[in-house]
Formats: sequence, structure tokens, C-alpha cells
Amino acid sequence: MGALAYVGVQYWRGNLPIKPPSQTAVAAPSATVIETPTPLPPPVVPATVAKPATATETFMDQAEARDAAARAAREQTLKVQQQLRQQERAREQRAETPTENERCINGQRMKRVDNGWVQAGGDC
Repeated sequence: MGALAYVGVQYWRGNLPIKPPSQTAVAAPSATVIETPTPLPPPVVPATVAKPATATETFMDQAEARDAAARAAREQTLKVQQQLRQQERAREQRAETPTENERCINGQRMKRVDNGWVQAGGDC
């Protein structure tokens, strides 16, 4: 076993560097001069360019347009509902005013004929 250790030490000594790394001289970095770039002049902006709309202004414009459309739809709905109510009232008034030959008997509309009463259709 001692012989194996001796051969291993001799082998590794041959692979070791001649000078240890701490003793090697490191070349000092060379000082290079870096030129600073010259700044560019600011771009010329034409005077006719309009200010771009911000996200808030665009959102508010869209919201106002939606509100106006919704209001118009509600007004149209109210007009239609009002017309339907008027038609329903007119229909009820016609149904409530029986003619001389009509009556309401036991919740049924009846009409007078020569030999008695017949159903005139509908509830009353």
C-alpha cells in the first residue's frame, strides 16, 4: 500500500504547475479611453399635431355614448308601454259598457236573443 501512495504522489507532482497561482504576475488592465457619444438634437415637432387623447378621455367619451344610447332605448320603451296601457284601457272600457242586449250572468257575457240568452263570448 505504501508503494501505491508513493507512485501516486510522484504522479501528481508531475502534473502540478511550476509556480503556485498566487505567485503568478497578473498584467494590469490597460487603460482605454472611451469617447462619450455626442447627444442628438431633439426632434422637431410640427405645431399642427394635436394632443393625443388620454385613456381616461377616451373611456369617458365611450361611456357618455353608451349612456345616451341607453337613455334613448329607455325613452322608446316608455313610449311603447304608454301606448299599450292606453290600448288596454280602451279595450276594458269597451268591455265594461254593455249594450242594451248584453249582460253579465255568473261571470259570463250573455247576449239577448228572441228565445232567451246565449253566450256572447268572454268573461266579464
